[in-house]
Amino acid sequence: MTVFAKKSLHPVAKTQKPKEDEIEKERPPRSTFRIAIQAGQQGLAYLILDKKYDYMLAMQDAMDEKKFQLVLTLLLKTADDEIVCQKNKH
Repeated sequence: MTVFAKKSLHPVAKTQKPKEDEIEKERPPRSTFRIAIQAGQQGLAYLILDKKYDYMLAMQDAMDEKKFQLVLTLLLKTADDEIVCQKNKH
């Protein structure tokens, strides 16, 4: 079916919206920590860290979100070198 835009005789392609189930499958799972830093909620991110969220996963989330200053801060707060030497899960 062709639909014409207002004030134009050029046809506009009608697109189908993806189903909600398909949208959810396309997005990889995100941690609560990642959602907090995406939203700029640094206080919430630190509360999550206080509740024993893994520092290596936090650093990985921060790197994935290109929050390199946060990665540096997390590195400075990490006293144990073994945490930094862990392999990531990706």
